[in-house]
Amino acid sequence: MLTAACSRKTPVAQSAPAPAPAPSQTASAPAPSRSTGNSSTASNTTPSRATDDQLRSAIKEMNKALEGAYFDFDKYSLRPEAMTALTNGANFLKGAMQEDSSLRLTVEGHADERGSSEYNLALGDRRAQQVKEFLATLGIPGDRLQTVSQGEERPVCTEASEGCWQKNRRANLDYKRN
Repeated sequence: MLTAACSRKTPVAQSAPAPAPAPSQTASAPAPSRSTGNSSTASNTTPSRATDDQLRSAIKEMNKALEGAYFDFDKYSLRPEAMTALTNGANFLKGAMQEDSSLRLTVEGHADERGSSEYNLALGDRRAQQVKEFLATLGIPGDRLQTVSQGEERPVCTEASEGCWQKNRRANLDYKRN
């Protein structure tokens, strides 16, 4: 009986030491899990700055890639170059949004100066919606994406030429934290 009792207690005894260290680790565990670092206060600020730098860099790269993927005149469908640019950056953004529930993306739609202001606002909105829908198909939560139309109000080029107008038919991404 003693042998049977000891053999039954042995697994319990082996289980018991594991939970014993856990309470002392649990006291320090919440701080690292919040900051995703090893120390509590010092790394709490550093990772958020690093994350902001990473986000800025990723969005900058996506916007730069989107520069060559303009929309066609009077169109709002995504060109293949735009799909490639968005696909290349989507995994990072998706991961960042999974880690930070306060992260939101804004898609800005733009148009060239031709057409009425109202028409260009509507066209910019449709362009932003197309980008939003495409990002959602790549796994970025649609409820954390918002769209804004700038219409013709924020041109990157002001010459009256086709080359310049094409640069203004674009979409840009930005982010914010709530």
